[in-house]
Formats: sequence, C-alpha cells, structure tokens
Amino acid sequence: MTAYTLTAIGLGAGESLLLLVLLLAVSFPNAIRTIVHVEYRLSGRYFELQGVQLVGAACRLATVAALWGVDSLSVYLAVCILFGEAVLESALLWRPEYILPRRSVGYQSYVPDFMRSRRATFPMNLAIVLQTQVLTVGLAVMGGAVVLAEVSALSRVALVFAVVGSIVINIGSGHVARIGGSVHAVIRGYAVFLGAYFLVAALIVALSWMFSEYFLVILGSGYEGLGTPFLVVAVGTAAIGLGDSLRVLNQARGWVAYSWVYVPLTVAWAVTGLLVLNIETTIGAAWWMAAQAAPSLLSQSVVAYGGIRRSVGIECPSD
Repeated sequence: MTAYTLTAIGLGAGESLLLLVLLLAVSFPNAIRTIVHVEYRLSGRYFELQGVQLVGAACRLATVAALWGVDSLSVYLAVCILFGEAVLESALLWRPEYILPRRSVGYQSYVPDFMRSRRATFPMNLAIVLQTQVLTVGLAVMGGAVVLAEVSALSRVALVFAVVGSIVINIGSGHVARIGGSVHAVIRGYAVFLGAYFLVAALIVALSWMFSEYFLVILGSGYEGLGTPFLVVAVGTAAIGLGDSLRVLNQARGWVAYSWVYVPLTVAWAVTGLLVLNIETTIGAAWWMAAQAAPSLLSQSVVAYGGIRRSVGIECPSD
C-alpha cells in the first residue's frame, strides 16, 4: 500500500523503491529503541528516559531548521532524520548493566506469557498498520495529492500531543505495571495519568482553536482558511493520543484480552468514512482522520473493562 501511495502522488518507481528501503532501515533502530524504552519504564528511570527523548527531539528540530527549504530532498531527509534520531536515542540509552542481566534471569518463565500476549494482540497490531495505510491510500486516491498534503500538514500538531503522550507513557506505564493490592489502586492510577493527559490535551486544543490563524501561518502559504479542518485534526490527534496511552497502560498491566475488538471497529471506521464522508474535500478528509481515534478508544476501554473484571475475580475469556 505504501508503494502504491507513493506512485499515486507522483513519485517514480525508483524513488518509491528508495523510500521503502529507507523506511525498512529505520525500523531496525526504532525496534531497538522501543525495547530499551520499555526497560527504562519498568525500572523506574523515567527522567533519564525523558531527558534523552528531549535531546533526540531537539536534534531533530535543529536538523529540520537547518535544512528548511531543501524541497527537492525533503522526503528523503525526513526519513533520514527519523533514522538518526532512533540511532541517537538507542546509543544514549543503551546500558548493558541495566538490560542484559534481566534478559538472562528467569527468562524462560516469561515465554508463555509473551507468546499468549503476542497471539492476543496480533490481530490488533496488524489492523493498526493497515489502518494507517488505508487512510493514506484513500486520501491519495479519492482526495488527491492536494488534500493529502493539506491534511498531512495540519496533522503536524500531532507532534505536540506525542510529547504529552510520551510523558504519560514513560511515567505511567511503569507505575501502573507495579501497582499491587486492590483493583481500586489500579483504577486510581489510570485516572491520574489519563486525566493528566486529558487536561493538557484539552488546553492544547483550546489554544489551537483560539490561535488557529497563527498556527496556519507557521505551516506556510496556502493554508489560510483551513481553521475548521485544523481544529478537527487537533481534536482527533488528541483523542488518538489518549487511546494510545490507554493501550500502553493496559499492556503494562498485562491486559490484552478482547484486543481483537479493534479489528471490526477499524473496518467500520473505514467503510463508514468512505461511504458517508466526502474525503475529496479537506474537511471531510480531516473528519476521517480524526475518527481514527474511535476504534482505539472503544476497543481499549473494552480491554480495560475485561482486565478489571478479571482482577475482581469475575470469569472472562483470556483472549
């Protein structure tokens, strides 16, 4: 689907192949970075992890600012910047004394739980990947390059919510994973971290609404008059971040039953969007993108409910 999208927006076969190779190259250091992040969260090294992430984000911002205006290579540079950021964070965070010993102590005892979780979450993970591809291909084919470019530009506000979400995930997931005692303590932990994200995200959305014209000027010329789509995208990305945070907290507790609910909800999102919304327009495309949050929020709420029921001794299926 990615290759089809790249050719649909005007890239040649050679350029599309080069980009696909670069994206595959990014996936390896990004996978290492993700594993190291989990270890730091579980060991309670929140502030060290957050500091390194801020260093990576600052380097990315400085690189983008230095290369501003190099339009002919912008796509390739964006992928290379992501690669460099993943390598930098992995190198700064890698500490064998923190990570390698844990891998050998009692490793085999975790294998059954890992395999069970992998089987339970595989349909959801596959649907997450396909959802992004369906959105991109749908906008490229039905909306055209202009609509795709406008929605992609407006969605840059997602970077702000990604920073807020990373703080919740880095601190909240390790804390929630280690909560013992009653299920009420777990619910309180969820409420604290998700509530903090919601309040900060609501503030950002309010600022986006009040100062939308200034944000659009920053995006560049040609985005004037897109205040309403910008607000829709801001609300949608905030909701997507909330769903992602809830998913990480659920997985930190080992709650993965009913993850498959994400699949039919994603199918419903895709079909409803294509049949009901006019994604040939920017506002229609913005609504479709924002509605991505619904499958994640609804399915992870079901997962959390199932986890709570099992915690209080009510029999539930394991996957």
